[in-house]
Amino acid sequence: MDNATHVAVYFGSYLKKPPVPMSRLEHYAGQDEIDPFN
Repeated sequence: MDNATHVAVYFGSYLKKPPVPMSRLEHYAGQDEIDPFN
């Protein structure tokens, strides 16, 4: 399997089973003042 296929399979499985529940994702979406990259 080439790299593009591997990436497609990886994102396909990632989108089917999100590691973070959508409710938590929406909760943290409003927390802009908590920025680990800042």
